[in-house]
Amino acid sequence: MHHQFVTGVALAVLLLGSPAVAQQPDSKSAPGQQEQAEKAMSSESGRTAPAEPGAHAPTQDAAVLWNGALNVPDAPADSQTIPAKFSERNDALDKQPIMALRVKLTDEQKRTLADAVKTAAAPAADVKAEVSTELPVNVPLADLPAAVAELPGVHGLKYVRLADRLLLVQPGNRVVVSEIAL
Repeated sequence: MHHQFVTGVALAVLLLGSPAVAQQPDSKSAPGQQEQAEKAMSSESGRTAPAEPGAHAPTQDAAVLWNGALNVPDAPADSQTIPAKFSERNDALDKQPIMALRVKLTDEQKRTLADAVKTAAAPAADVKAEVSTELPVNVPLADLPAAVAELPGVHGLKYVRLADRLLLVQPGNRVVVSEIAL
């Protein structure tokens, strides 16, 4: 009974503008406005409010996010938005220097590069370097062999051969951008 009264008062407030107007008719109000409010409050729809459109929507038992990944149909399985503590791939990417993200080579392309450099017989340099390291000016950079110079991602790069690996270097700043095991 109390709920019906509150619903009726709320409707009267909407129609008349404020609770004070609903309780005390104003001589300045439009003719018939008080009667409309009373009629609305006594009607069936005025006594019981209709359900809101989303009130009877089906509930979802599963969480939308699970371990940082979207848990909805057709969501990608291992995207870059998943936190590193839940994705081994993203953890490895987080630990990789940004300079190394530029060169994306397949395993086959890496083998092709390594084989081409081995046959080019460039001397092995004696330097300690890894990805994102700037090489000293006394370390000579060699041009990539013509057979692999046009592979996607390596255009314009030079290389330095070490005893166990090949370093791809950006010649303008002499920064190592990728390494390939020999």
